[in-house]
Amino acid sequence: MEKFFEYYRVHYADNTDAYDGIRELLAELEKRNIAFAVVTNKAQAAAEDVINRIFPNTFKRIYGQRDGIPVKPDPTLALLAMKEMGVTPSQTIFAGDSSNDVKTGNNCGAYSVGVLWGFRRADELLEGGAKGLIVKPLDLLEIIDK
Repeated sequence: MEKFFEYYRVHYADNTDAYDGIRELLAELEKRNIAFAVVTNKAQAAAEDVINRIFPNTFKRIYGQRDGIPVKPDPTLALLAMKEMGVTPSQTIFAGDSSNDVKTGNNCGAYSVGVLWGFRRADELLEGGAKGLIVKPLDLLEIIDK
């Protein structure tokens, strides 16, 4: 593990880029004036570096792992994000590619959506509590519109 983290500290963002359709989704959310944020278990500094490298000047709020705040699926960080954004859980869609993500959304009272372009299959996301599944990023707009 020590060797892994030594390497990872230097190369954690190598070959990292957005999934197809994410930039288009974010542009549409901005156009509609819909607030969005990242909530991740990645360390805060690493999360900010990766997100800002891939999406410069796009994310105003990035919530990474912080001292004293439990990691997902605990809802604390997601609830902090909502509070700082001025929204309630009932106004929030929490989308992610793992059962940990959908559990976080459910634990904080948001509408949990599983995304199928990540690392997990539909059955795992549904078993984790996803209320909806989307195949491509722009599909999220259909859920927002409902």
